[in-house]
Amino acid sequence: MVTERRILKNTTALGAAKILGDFFAFFFLVMFGRAFGKDSLGGYAFAMSVGGLLSLLIDCGVNVVLVREVSRSPEANAKYAGNLFLAEAVIAVFVWLGLLAFASFTGFLKDAPHLLPVLGAYHVFYKLSMVFRAQFQAHEDMHFSAFLEVYHRVVILAAGGTVLLAGGGPTATLLAFPLGAGSMCALAFAISARRYGMPDFKPDFAFLRKALTETVPFFLLILAGQAALRGGIIMLGWIKGEAELGTFSAADRFMVSISAVLLSFSSALFPVLSRFWAESREKLLKLYARSLRVLVVCLLPFSLVLLGFAETIMNLTFGARFSGSAEVLGTLALGLVFTGTTAVASTLLIVSHRQGELLKIKGATAVGSLLLAFLLIRSSGAMGLAWARILAGGFECAVILYAARKVTGAKEIAWTYAAPLLSAFLAFGV
Repeated sequence: MVTERRILKNTTALGAAKILGDFFAFFFLVMFGRAFGKDSLGGYAFAMSVGGLLSLLIDCGVNVVLVREVSRSPEANAKYAGNLFLAEAVIAVFVWLGLLAFASFTGFLKDAPHLLPVLGAYHVFYKLSMVFRAQFQAHEDMHFSAFLEVYHRVVILAAGGTVLLAGGGPTATLLAFPLGAGSMCALAFAISARRYGMPDFKPDFAFLRKALTETVPFFLLILAGQAALRGGIIMLGWIKGEAELGTFSAADRFMVSISAVLLSFSSALFPVLSRFWAESREKLLKLYARSLRVLVVCLLPFSLVLLGFAETIMNLTFGARFSGSAEVLGTLALGLVFTGTTAVASTLLIVSHRQGELLKIKGATAVGSLLLAFLLIRSSGAMGLAWARILAGGFECAVILYAARKVTGAKEIAWTYAAPLLSAFLAFGV
């Protein structure tokens, strides 16, 4: 029970922070969308997606290795944190310059060329802060990450809202993003140094080479997942323009917030499952089974609520100009169970050192998702992208659950997933 309480505490802290932080972010984007319209919101979404995709090169998956290794050997904290931060800082400079260069190729869009350098700087600072936040995860001190998540969102809302109310344009308003992430990075470093001691910033190239070699599968895993999500958004903007992208992004903003809470749950599970993998297979499988049951029972009714009230939600938030987003939101809500289940099952495969197998699944899904998105976007625009996500997400979920049977056993995985589904449907019947 102590372990469950610790996971619940960390999940609650991260989940509450994500909900509160995303509320501030959502409120800011509602103001932004109402002030500047679908074109500017679409330009924001395009720039955020390009910046987010290229910024994956900064951490290269090393933070996953940091969590896995430091959770097992806390004495390695200083070496991992110091060396990995130095490596990421160097890469970050080149990534931002690359974003600056890429902006010159987006002249067919109205706002995105001006927003790319600004939101690219946000992604750079955010990624650098993740080195220190990975330490909090490894030591199971996730309340610090929770605080930082809310803090930087509050800075964005306060600074961006002030500029917007003063009559600033889209680019000036979004300067609040790098301001929030930059100050968060500095604060994360200060908390980390005080709690765990100063990172060892003395470069150890042999250590870095070994660490970066270990991160290749994790980097490719993250790249595969983000390529499908952000690649579809970039494709929609390229093919249909910023207005259609704005329609999709208004609905997708809700799903980003919900998915962030689900990822908080898997983040809280990661260090504990990693420890149980070394200590007790029985504890590992018991915790995995409980986690899946809780997610499925909670997410099924919630997705149906979103589906039923999608139009009301969109009208109350972004307004009548975004009425087309309601159908997109209802469709995306159908994939919530897939998202939650995939996150937990993927975590199990990583801690059991089956990341190579997971990479093949996610890579194939990413390619299939992008091909499907290309075909459906051309004919159905924003709705086409929504259905591409649902279909690809369902396929990925099924295959990853099947792969997890090598750890859990075929009978165990079948009951783990079937039992909560049955109970949820019986509850609705009653």
